[in-house]
Amino acid sequence: MTETSPTFLYCIGAQKAGTTWLHDYFCDHPDVHVPAVKELHYFNSIFGDERRASAQRRAQMLARAMGEKWGYDQPRRTDDDVIPYPSVEYQAALLYMHADRSPDHRAYRRILLNGWRGEAVAADITPAYAVLEADAYAEMLRIAPGAKFLFIMRDPLKRLISSLRMRHETDVAPVIALQGIDQLCEAYLDGHLAGAERRSHYRKTITELESVVPREQICYLFYERLFTADAINGLADWLGIFYMPAEFNKVVWSASGRDMPSPAMTRRLHATLADEYEFLYSHLGSEIPDTWTAPEQGRPQ
Repeated sequence: MTETSPTFLYCIGAQKAGTTWLHDYFCDHPDVHVPAVKELHYFNSIFGDERRASAQRRAQMLARAMGEKWGYDQPRRTDDDVIPYPSVEYQAALLYMHADRSPDHRAYRRILLNGWRGEAVAADITPAYAVLEADAYAEMLRIAPGAKFLFIMRDPLKRLISSLRMRHETDVAPVIALQGIDQLCEAYLDGHLAGAERRSHYRKTITELESVVPREQICYLFYERLFTADAINGLADWLGIFYMPAEFNKVVWSASGRDMPSPAMTRRLHATLADEYEFLYSHLGSEIPDTWTAPEQGRPQ
C-alpha cells in the first residue's frame, strides 16, 4: 500500500452471512473506507450471467442503491473530486461506472474511492461476487495485485432457509406468499427461482477463487463465529488494521416471526446440499463450525 493506493478488499459473500453487519462495522472503522453504496455490483455487471441483465434490471438496481442508508456522512473531504451523495451527480457516476469498459476500470475506482482520505483499506462488499468465475477474480486481482478476498460462509442449509424466508416475505408473487413458505421451497426445488441455487454453491466459489488468487490473499470466515472478538481481531490482523471493538449484539436483519419450512421440507433442502457439505468438510476440515450438520451426519428435525 502507498499513500495513494489503499489495499482493496473484496467481500464476496455469502448472501445472508453477516455482510451487512460487517459493512456497518467497517463504516465506523477509521482504517477502512467504504463507498456510499454498500453493494456496487460492478464486476457481476461485466462478468457472469448478470452482465446480460436488461436495462430495466440495471435501472432497478441503481435506484435501490441510491435509496440505501449511508453508513456515514459523506463526503469525508471537501475537495472538488468528491461526488456528494445522494445527488444527480452520484447517480450519473453510478450509471457511467456500469457503462465504462476502460481497461483500468477508472469509473469503478472513482466510485469505490469517492471520499477516500487515506484509509488503509477500501472495501467493496458485494455478496453477489460469489457467483463469479475465475476470469472475474483474475481481473479483480489484475487491477489491484495486492487485493484481498473475504468469503464469509454460513451453514449452507441455514443460509438457504434464511434466504428463502426473506424472499418469501419481500420478493415473491402474493399468491406464493399466501400459500406459505413450503410452496416457495417447492418452487426452488423445481428450479423456478432463477439464480437462487447459485448462492449455495460454496464449492464453486472456492474452486474458482483459489485457481487464480494466492491463498494468503484469501480469508474464509464463518457466520457462526463472526460476531466474536477473536474473529474480528483475526480479520483485523489479516487486513493490517487495528482491532476496534464491535457491537456484536447489533441486529441488522432479523427473520424472527417468519414462517419456517416444515421438517419434511427442511430435510429435502438439506439433502440437495450433500455435495457442498462433502467438499467443505474435505477442504476446510476442522475449521468448519461444530454447529454445521452435513446430511450424512444427521438430518435436521
